[in-house]
Amino acid sequence: MAASLACFAVNAGVSAMLKATQGYVDLAIALPASFGTFVGAILGATLNRRLPSRFLQLLFGIVFAYIAFKFVLVFFGLRI
Repeated sequence: MAASLACFAVNAGVSAMLKATQGYVDLAIALPASFGTFVGAILGATLNRRLPSRFLQLLFGIVFAYIAFKFVLVFFGLRI
């Protein structure tokens, strides 16, 4: 598992640098997004160790249901 993740990370890093040098990456968007991803990964790993898995499943289910509900409302022209 770790070896395949390491291979993926190397490929993703090289691809990201290549696209950035080609001008396809807007750094004003990419840098805050990558910072949020980094912080979220650390926070998620910490919560995963401290909270019961059943609680995390319920939490993700509620969040995803809320997001799905918002998408359905937008489809019908409503916003919350």
